Amino acid sequence: MDYQLAEHRFALAAAGREDLKADFDELLGVISNISEEDIVSRFEGEVARVNEDKDGTLTKSISDAINTLLDERLRAKGWLGQAPIFGDKRYREMRWTLDFAKATNGKGTFSVEVVFNNAGSLGWNLIKPVLACEQNHVAKAIETKVGIVILATKDLKSVGGFDNAIATFEEALLYLSAMQNIISATPIIIIGLCAPKTFKVEHYVAEYEGGKRKKAGRIVRL
Repeated sequence: MDYQLAEHRFALAAAGREDLKADFDELLGVISNISEEDIVSRFEGEVARVNEDKDGTLTKSISDAINTLLDERLRAKGWLGQAPIFGDKRYREMRWTLDFAKATNGKGTFSVEVVFNNAGSLGWNLIKPVLACEQNHVAKAIETKVGIVILATKDLKSVGGFDNAIATFEEALLYLSAMQNIISATPIIIIGLCAPKTFKVEHYVAEYEGGKRKKAGRIVRL
């Protein structure tokens, strides 16, 4: 996938440090190596599975496909999935976890959030890497140096069949500007995933078991 980069608190310079560069390049390599055919194959496989299960939930966007591909490929390279921020067991619920975190030689490097959810949660998604990077009186499970937040660009949101309410790369930049005095020390990199060039997701109303009608998505080649 193609992507755009933006930074807060000189995060790209921090990611280029000797102790961080290899992990940052690894993450960008995983994103770059997700092909459009990978996404289409995973999306269509998810559609087939959902239809077979007949649970009434239809696949509308490529968000699950991208999430699954990132999860498989980052874990294969040693990134921790659903990594707890704090060591205290009282904070082990999902709301206190990072989508991914990386430690090299026993030292945390990057905390990562993949944000394909409602824009109303964007502030919290930006704060979680801050909790993972800054000192806290609650003991950490892993302490990272730089936060990374991955979002869809407006173009991907439109072409990929995403819900209108999801947060975008462009919105995250506005949030960071407004939250500059709150996120005052943690360097954060914002990665915007770009729209595919060879396909789009088209929504249509599908008839489902029991006469139900729900919106679903399908791949349309360009």
